[in-house]
Amino acid sequence: MKAALLSAGARWACERAPFPPAVILGTNVTGLAEARPLAAHGIPVIGVDERVRRYTSYSSAWTGLIVTDEFNGPGLV
Repeated sequence: MKAALLSAGARWACERAPFPPAVILGTNVTGLAEARPLAAHGIPVIGVDERVRRYTSYSSAWTGLIVTDEFNGPGLV
C-alpha cells in the first residue's frame, strides 16, 4: 500500500492548533462540505482520498491531504 504522508507544514499546523485535527474520508463535494465549517472554527482538517487531483482538493479548508491506494476496506485502516 502506498500512502503519501502529511507535509511538514501540515504537521506543524496540526500541532499548533488549539483543537485536535479532524480526519475526513473523501475529498469530494460532500467531504469539502464537512471540511469548510470545521476549518472556519479553527479545527485542522486532514482529507484522506485515493486521488489528490479532484477540484475539491485544492480548497484552503484542507490542512493536509493523505493519498492512499486502498481507500475502501481493511487497507485503509
